[in-house]
Amino acid sequence: MKLNELDFAQEHLRQRVRISTHPELNDGKPVLIKLAVWPWEIASMETETTAYECIRDRGIGPRFLGHLTEGKDGRVVGFVAEWVQDAKAAGPGDLESCRKALGRLHELGIKLGDTNKHNFLVREGHDVVLVDFETAKKCSPQELADEMNALQERLEDPSFRGGVEVICE
Repeated sequence: MKLNELDFAQEHLRQRVRISTHPELNDGKPVLIKLAVWPWEIASMETETTAYECIRDRGIGPRFLGHLTEGKDGRVVGFVAEWVQDAKAAGPGDLESCRKALGRLHELGIKLGDTNKHNFLVREGHDVVLVDFETAKKCSPQELADEMNALQERLEDPSFRGGVEVICE
């Protein structure tokens, strides 16, 4: 499905990521929009949408809703996915749930490639959803094992790498 960028009411989360609504999409519930701001980012959008195709209906990531175009029939510049409602970034206490979620991706032979804690969204009941598949790729069993072995360290990282620091005034 192709969706016109101009039909969305958008709130910027980051330069390339927005939360939005669309009158004809997802029953009016919020959706996530991810855009290629620069021409060289188109390749990462293609990688990410390919990953969404591989994980469709497997309970690994949010539901892919469509490609985002410039204008009605313009070029594809991003995608729209389900917004993961009421979720938080994972932390060290979510290690086992994150291992299970990452394991489901690894069963497909796919490495996430960016296992920072902000790419593991934890919902009530410790259900974990993976996001940000820009660097996902098919790879060897050893690479998958290396990624899994580094997961605990990545979840314990106190930095805001891959996320947004909340500043209280």
